[in-house]
Amino acid sequence: MQTALWIAQILLAAIFLAAGLMKLLTPRATLIRRTPYVEDLTDAQMKTIGLLEVLGAAGVVLLEAIGVATVLTRSRQPAWRSR
Repeated sequence: MQTALWIAQILLAAIFLAAGLMKLLTPRATLIRRTPYVEDLTDAQMKTIGLLEVLGAAGVVLLEAIGVATVLTRSRQPAWRSR
């Protein structure tokens, strides 16, 4: 079960990282062509969202990896298996 949790966390982190880096590194004109909602946001707002997604990717994996707030990601054994 722990292996499945790590795989899910790494996949989620990869998605957050890819989306965040795209928003941070792609020019605004290209982002507007790909995702029309970008027109409604300022460049600073898009960069902030991208930065938060990158930090979220780090948080998903690092919290469990370094042992901080492990209660947020720890998998629990079902009650029927604990006996």
